[in-house]
Order: sequence, then structure tokens, then C-alpha cells
Amino acid sequence: MSLLTVERSSPSVGSASESDPQEIDDPQAEERSRSSSVEGFLATKSIAVGLGHRMQWRMNSAQYQVEDYAHLRALVQLIRPPDVCKLAVELESRLSFRRYFVIVARMGVQDTEESAILGVDWVDSRIRVGLVFPIWRDLHVVLDGDGGFSISSGSLRRIFKPVSVQCMWAAFQSLHKACETARLYNYYSGPGSLSHTWIGYYLTELTDEIVSLNEWNMMDELESVRPDSPPLDPRQLVRPSQKEIIKQALVVKLKDVMMKVDLETITSKEVRQQLEGVMKMDLRNLKSFIDEQIIKIFGQMEKPSQILDHLFL
Repeated sequence: MSLLTVERSSPSVGSASESDPQEIDDPQAEERSRSSSVEGFLATKSIAVGLGHRMQWRMNSAQYQVEDYAHLRALVQLIRPPDVCKLAVELESRLSFRRYFVIVARMGVQDTEESAILGVDWVDSRIRVGLVFPIWRDLHVVLDGDGGFSISSGSLRRIFKPVSVQCMWAAFQSLHKACETARLYNYYSGPGSLSHTWIGYYLTELTDEIVSLNEWNMMDELESVRPDSPPLDPRQLVRPSQKEIIKQALVVKLKDVMMKVDLETITSKEVRQQLEGVMKMDLRNLKSFIDEQIIKIFGQMEKPSQILDHLFL
């Protein structure tokens, strides 16, 4: 992973003073503006985890890919201060452009952290917003059993397909943390709600490109853009009476498979297909269980690394 910084386009001192009269003739205003315009990220292919604002970051790993850095920088420019990008992971797409699942957060009017999901596309060298989804107390996250996860809140439901096991793990963990906060502070949609007033900005940024909107809005109908597993002999299907025995053996074999593959590029469906080859059976009726175990095993495999004096990831 790479530790890198992205600088926002900082406002001038004059423009800052217009929004806050207390900063007029403040000799430290420009310094504060520069400080707040630099964000740190822990990044690898298809994933960027936000580390917040800081003037100096200790760089201790390889250079991030230039193309991906351009995408991340454009995303940071889209996000309005004091909002911060908590996470960005790449998603599968049936279209020719790249698509990202993004979690944005800020301190709300109640001085508690509020989060929202943005769906963004990288099209013609620019970022455009195709989805805005606030994280309320009733948001429910479920692994879909085919390498992705679904979110639901009220009558809305969407399915996302990260491009790798590592992306799915990062998104799943970050979503659960944001959901816990939403339930803790009782964020809800409707009369009397004081939270998420800031997402109006992103709603105004929604694209009017029909192709992009259709893609995001069709996600609730999308099962997978990946090819189906090849058919196996029906006699090899796992039957209910066999499941517990099979599950125990499956976890052991799954760990072996995951130790031998590149989890930054392989999808959980491809892991399952390799597992089917090892075990010589069709495991499609255990898809959800396999996805749960992939998330669990990946978390056990990830050893924390020291990023800053006080930060381990």
C-alpha cells in the first residue's frame, strides 16, 4: 500500500474571509486554509482509505499509480470541505468507464459524525456523481453471496460489486462502522430529523446523463456482471444433510486457496470457483456462507501496519 497526500484547491484568504468575518486580517488564515486542504490516504490498486487532514504525512511506500491518483485527486476536489472522503473502492461496471463506491463523512449540526454513500463515475477524464445514499439508522448491509453486497434503507435497495476481495472487505468494514454510528445517534429520514442536511450539495451535483443514472439505478436488479460458474454434475450439489460437514472442510480449503491468490485483484466469485475445483463440487448453494468466510479470513490475514506514530492499519 502507498501512503499519499492529495491537495484540495484551497480558497484564497479573501474568499475565506467572506464566509467567516473573524478571519479578516488574520495572519494565520492562509496557513489554516493550506492545512485543511491536504488529505492523507492509504491507497492500493482500486482502494483508497481516507486518513483525514494533516499538514505533513510521512511517506513510506511505493508511488501510487498515476492514473488512479488522478481519479482520487478529482474525487477529493468534488468533496466539499469540511467533508472528508473515508473510503473509495472500485466497482465492476458493464459500461466502458470506471465506477467507484465512496463513503463521505462530516461533523453534522449535532456535532456527531454523519456519513453518506456516493456512487461516482470516471468519464472523459472527469468525475460525475450518479448516486447519493445517506446512511440512516435503518440501513442494512448484507453480503449477496456472489462477490458483492447489498444495502437497503426504507424502500431503497442497491447492490454493489467490488472488483476484488480486498475491495469488498474494505467496503464492508467501513459500511458497518458508519451504520453503527448512525444507529448510535439515531439518524433517520423524515420530519424532525436534524442530520444529513449537508447532502443537498451532492444532490445538486447528480449527473443528468441517462446512461450513468440508469446504471446506478439498475443496481438493485443486477445479480452479477460476471459469467456464471460452469455447470457441474447435479449429483455434486451440496445437500442439506451434508452442509455442516462440508462447511468445516470448506473453511480449511478456503484458507489454502486465499493464501495462494492475489486478493487485490481476484473476486470472491473467482475464489469460490477455485474452491469448487479443489473440492470437486458445486458450491453455489453455499455462496453466502463462502462470502462470509472470505471476509472473516481476510480480516485474520491482514496484519496491522504502522502508518503514523499513533495509527496502525
